[in-house]
Amino acid sequence: MDWPTIFMPSTSIWELLIRGTVLYLAVFAIMRVAGRRESGELNMTDLILVLIISEAASVGIGGEAHSIFDSLIIVVTIVLWSVALDAIGFRWKWASRILKPSPRPLISNGQVNRHTARRELLTMGEIRSQLRQQGIEDIEQVHIARVEPNGTISVVTKE
Repeated sequence: MDWPTIFMPSTSIWELLIRGTVLYLAVFAIMRVAGRRESGELNMTDLILVLIISEAASVGIGGEAHSIFDSLIIVVTIVLWSVALDAIGFRWKWASRILKPSPRPLISNGQVNRHTARRELLTMGEIRSQLRQQGIEDIEQVHIARVEPNGTISVVTKE
């Protein structure tokens, strides 16, 4: 076993940092445009972290990378970008509006907001199904329902 080959970087650290940065920011932008329902129950940044880190780590574990250090640099870069974007969104409200989606109104006083339903690709059947899962049989019972940033639908009934 060649220990230096396993632990010493085989690629320029700058190249690995750039690759990790471009990959994270590109996936972040794609997921931000794709919509909330695509990420399911996970927060979008959590989903991106899980997917990209697992892929970056698997390359180092599986021996496809030239060294474990290559994978570690990419993983650290991805985690740092995630923390940095969260910190930026926390620090500046204008950045938060860009980085973190706000809830979208789906139902107001029993009336479905067609624009939001269309934007989120929700059919009436899917909306009714989500309401039934929360114990609501009739849309008329809903005071307000929103599509939350993580893709779930929160509901406040009229009662």
